[in-house]
Amino acid sequence: MTRDEERKATTRNFGPVKKALVIQGSPRGRKGWTDHCLDKYLEGLTGAGVESEVVYLNKLNIGHCLGCFHCWTKTPGQCMQKDDMPPLLEKLISADLWVYAVPLYFFSVTGLFKDFLDRTVPLAEPFLIEGENGLTSHPARYKGNVRLVIISVCGFPETDHFGALLDMLRRPYRNMIVGELLRPAAEAIVAREFFPETYSRAMDGFIRAGRETAELGYVTEAAEQAASAPFFEDNRFFYQMANQYWTSELEKAKSRSEA
Repeated sequence: MTRDEERKATTRNFGPVKKALVIQGSPRGRKGWTDHCLDKYLEGLTGAGVESEVVYLNKLNIGHCLGCFHCWTKTPGQCMQKDDMPPLLEKLISADLWVYAVPLYFFSVTGLFKDFLDRTVPLAEPFLIEGENGLTSHPARYKGNVRLVIISVCGFPETDHFGALLDMLRRPYRNMIVGELLRPAAEAIVAREFFPETYSRAMDGFIRAGRETAELGYVTEAAEQAASAPFFEDNRFFYQMANQYWTSELEKAKSRSEA
């Protein structure tokens, strides 16, 4: 079975995609390349009629999970901490599409995003069950057919670097994931005038992915591959461009310190 066939089968009994909640986990917020790629995806998604809300975690007060399990015992489904997470949980419950947009930091998610993930514990019940993959799991507290699309960017030019991040998210959301949009060499976008064709092809992949999510209920493998397609035929050009940039930044910093 192809990936497209698997995702089509996964979503066969799901309802239409009407309301999307985007969790944007970059410390840079609107200024980073995560948001740049997310905007393209949302162009396709909202253009096809899906309502969407973007939540920027860097604007919220979300504390660490305390491991108290009160959300499983004293106040089932509700966290005891009085910060911005409880209302965010309500938003998650009411959406039928989650979009997790987070850059790769040290081969995983950002600290902001990890706190968010830890604090979603109230969405599960404490009991132990055998999951569909044969591994022990917790049942979902709120029953529903929620889809998940993952969007991530990294500075390195290979998609292999996303492996740990994807494994981390695939384990709890195995039967929800309908798209994985990965953009390597994202920092090179700042110099996109040097590779306009490959840049446009990749961004069109994000737009197509958003449109497919709305119309098909999942992202095709072709759209994923387009979004991840290499910007450069030879990584040595990318190395040269990146190293020149960092050399320039180091020289600027040295000049400022000596002034």
